[in-house]
Amino acid sequence: MMLDNKCLYKQCKLVEETDLEEATNIGMDMLEFAKRKKYLCLAGNQIGYDKQVVVIRDDDGYDVYFNPEIRIAPVKNGMFEVEQDTFEFAANLPNLPKKRFLVDIASNIEVNAFSVINDDRINFTAESHLAKSWQVMVAVLEGVDKDRVVSCDYQTIKKTAKKRPNDRCEKCGRKNKVCQCPEEAKASFYDVAVSLTDKEADTLDKVLGSELGPDLVRDFGDILK
Repeated sequence: MMLDNKCLYKQCKLVEETDLEEATNIGMDMLEFAKRKKYLCLAGNQIGYDKQVVVIRDDDGYDVYFNPEIRIAPVKNGMFEVEQDTFEFAANLPNLPKKRFLVDIASNIEVNAFSVINDDRINFTAESHLAKSWQVMVAVLEGVDKDRVVSCDYQTIKKTAKKRPNDRCEKCGRKNKVCQCPEEAKASFYDVAVSLTDKEADTLDKVLGSELGPDLVRDFGDILK
């Protein structure tokens, strides 16, 4: 199995009853592929399959889901429930090296999807990183909008100066990603992590001993900044 963009920009079709055997087999192959690559999530059209199949990693591990539906959960404001605010998230898709896919994200959502492991359709609330993964995957299944694909220079998107991991610190002469100067060390993780390649993020992950995988290393750089 490998990444394939032939239907990445097209809306995926529902998995019908007649597709179940094929979709399950492909989904399980996707799950093993995602595990091997340490992806947090993977959609069918990222590997050239035009059905609504996704692999998501949560606290219990990986699962394969069909035909997911999400709803932004309302939040309490005193006696009333109001709509959540959303924020723009620059998602890293392995299909789009040196690019980011902009997705509007809410902090918690309600998910309804068929779980292959549970062999049933399930409903649950997803928060934080899990909510982010689900919203990115549903946006991908709807077909990646080319108008929302931007340069991975996320600091340019944010209109701030970018510090590259291999640039040298003016104080100590070390590369930013290993610099121990307080300001540069902070910049080398918070500012640089979001723009690391998979290889660079995986190396940083091993150095930190965090076993997060490259996607979460980049996400933490964005969140903690």
